[in-house]
Parts: sequence; structure tokens; C-alpha cells
Amino acid sequence: MLYIAHTKNPFPLVEAANVAELLSQGISIEKIRSKVLDDDLFQLRSRVSRLGMLRSVLNFFDGLSDTYLDFLARGDLELRKLTLLFLVLRHNRLLRDFVREFLWDKLSRMDSVIHRNQINAFFTVKREQIPALAAWSDSTFQKAVSNSILALVKSGVLYPLDQKDKYQIRAFPVPTQLKQQLINDGFSEYLRLLLN
Repeated sequence: MLYIAHTKNPFPLVEAANVAELLSQGISIEKIRSKVLDDDLFQLRSRVSRLGMLRSVLNFFDGLSDTYLDFLARGDLELRKLTLLFLVLRHNRLLRDFVREFLWDKLSRMDSVIHRNQINAFFTVKREQIPALAAWSDSTFQKAVSNSILALVKSGVLYPLDQKDKYQIRAFPVPTQLKQQLINDGFSEYLRLLLN
């Protein structure tokens, strides 16, 4: 899978839940598009932003069973967050690398606190090692890194501590229904990425 710069919509939980609810009710994508563009379902200023958000959300659902839609539409907050994190991880290779190579290394050493300088060092080395990342502009790269961290914070995997540049890694069990669905669908490798 290629590295793609995810510079917008790092963790659209409300939007994904809204679309999932409509899809699970059998509403067509055309009618959802109308609700998003004309009725401003996402409450975004411009039609371009609304359309971009809808594309992002629909892209998350591509090729997945309706069970994930149900988790997002009707699950409790924890289930919704972890389901969306799984969907984000599927599409964000840089974020997967960060969780797999950095967060798991920290947890394996029983060290659950990370500092901004450690995060920056990881991403700097990654950029030096991978030509595709090196080709991104500095602003694109920084936005992709910032959005990766923001997705982990919004999902609850990283918790900001007192100091601005310090986070605690929060590993907690994946809800049983999501865990079983991931295993059934051949996505068991994502359980580790969800810090199960």
C-alpha cells in the first residue's frame, strides 16, 4: 500500500456515524449526498468541504461488511471510536507504521509516556528512509503527522498529559463484537494496531 498524505479529516467520528446510520437505514448514497450538500448534514461551511468529507467517509466503508456500519451507527462511544480507528488505520499507512513501530515498542518496554520530541524523531527518520515521504512538501508532511497524532488522541489511544508535548498511551481491550468481526473478516492484524 502506498503512503498517502492524509491532511484533512483525521477522525470524522460524528460524520462517519451519521452516514453509517443513513446507510444502515437503506438510504441511497445519492440521497445522503443531497443531505450532506444541500441540508448541510456535516455543518461545514463550503460545499467543497462537505463533498470532500463525504468522499472520505464513504471511502472508509468501501469493501466492508454492514456490521461496521452498525457499530458506528448504534454502538456505544468506545465501540464507535475503535471502529473508526480501524477504518482510519486501513487507509493510513503512516499511522499504521507509527503504531506498529513506535507505540508498540514503547509498550513492550513498559513505557506508556511519549514526548513530542520522540514523536518528531520517529517521523523524521521515517521520512529520511522512505522516498515517497521525502517527496512531500514540509507543510504536507507536518500536516499528515499532526493528523496522525490527532486521530490517536480523538480515538482515546493517546491521552494528552499536563504538558502540551507529552502523551500517555492508553491500551485497552477491543470490544468483543468488534474483535470477533475483525477476526471473522481476516483483519486480526488490526487488533494489535488497536492496542488490544
